Amino acid sequence: MEAGVVRKPPDAPGRTCVGCGRKRGQGELVRISAGPAGLTVQFGRGDGRGAYLCLDARCLESVIKRKALQKVLKADLGPLSVAHLREAIHRAVGQRILRLLGLAHRARRVVAGVRGVMRALEAGRVHLVLLGREMSPRGGRQLQAVAESKGIPVVADLSRDELTLALGGPSREVIGLLDGAFADGILIWLRLRASVSAGVGESGDAEGSGTGGGRRGEDARI
Repeated sequence: MEAGVVRKPPDAPGRTCVGCGRKRGQGELVRISAGPAGLTVQFGRGDGRGAYLCLDARCLESVIKRKALQKVLKADLGPLSVAHLREAIHRAVGQRILRLLGLAHRARRVVAGVRGVMRALEAGRVHLVLLGREMSPRGGRQLQAVAESKGIPVVADLSRDELTLALGGPSREVIGLLDGAFADGILIWLRLRASVSAGVGESGDAEGSGTGGGRRGEDARI
């Protein structure tokens, strides 16, 4: 390379959303593929033909209305509703959130339990508080009051079972993130899940709708 010449780094891989047609980084989209077991929703690369979709409710509605997935995947997908697709994406994003929590736990950047989180909050070590949805109102209010007084976000979007699955061990109903990068990453995924999860569990717009269980890992099947 000639002296003084700075080589431009290669662009990050980009993919086009089949819903809105905009090109985004691969990490901002979910990949949908068809197989014998039905549709699989996952993040990152995959084998075979796949379609990429923004985590946006409008894109979900667009691909269902236009039958864009059937065209891109060149497959007969049968009755497919917005509710079908929304719930599968909701599960896949949830698995990504739990994976990040597990990584933070293994890095010792997590504190669990009401007393532990309260002590860490008072010491100024917490960047994000996650409350299990089943947590008692009294305990939740106390933690939330302390966190808000220090400008720390509090989210009650995960269940006790999800928090316990992410960390393992005894039942968990409150978690504090002690690392800003982990906290920011989890907040981003929680917001993305919220952007597509409105209406999960509704009957949708196709007859005979129903969802299959997601498998362990970062993908979910319809």
